[in-house]
Amino acid sequence: MSLVVIGGNNRGGKAIVNELQDKTTRLYEPEWLLADPKPDRAVQMAAVLTDRFPTLQPQPLQMPVQEALAYSHDDDIVVLALDTLEDILQTLEARLPSQRVSFQFAGRGPGGVAGTRLAIQGTICPEDYDTERRALLFLRTLLGMSQAASSRRLTGPDPLSATVLQPHRQAASRQTARHLAEKEREPQDLSGSPLSVMFGPTIYPLILVQGASQDTHV
Repeated sequence: MSLVVIGGNNRGGKAIVNELQDKTTRLYEPEWLLADPKPDRAVQMAAVLTDRFPTLQPQPLQMPVQEALAYSHDDDIVVLALDTLEDILQTLEARLPSQRVSFQFAGRGPGGVAGTRLAIQGTICPEDYDTERRALLFLRTLLGMSQAASSRRLTGPDPLSATVLQPHRQAASRQTARHLAEKEREPQDLSGSPLSVMFGPTIYPLILVQGASQDTHV
């Protein structure tokens, strides 16, 4: 069986763990790899996992998930709840082609406290080149037109953001957990869609197309 590698042991990572079911964890080897460069976050995540699922034997690694991939295997599943789009892109590009990867993030658009809040979730299966191409197009474009912002920066001036973003993060985490449970499914058979967007608790398919050459972002 394969392992699960979780990159990012932050709120998003914990939200994914909270959505997991015991039958899902038993589809994989128990020695999950938990990677996070910040001190103690991987250790704390390991404690959360073993508290919920005593059969698991998670291995905390204080390092970026890109480095932790060196300890992974060809058929492992990589789950990303990273703090920046750049880290997500680097991990997608560094993973083995035979590894399935799920990623998610939540954030707020321009406009300050009035900005649109949303979450994005995606699952790329081996040899699903269409989803991979669309996901990379989207992430690279979004990276070029946005800036990284910590949860503290998003919620500091706007106390409601933490509350408002929570349903988005939970919806994305439910989708990631579903896809983890659908280990053997083909991309077209995954629940919902391989790429999804949430403007609240409702999940919508994310359809990405190439822009025109004269567009600022394509």
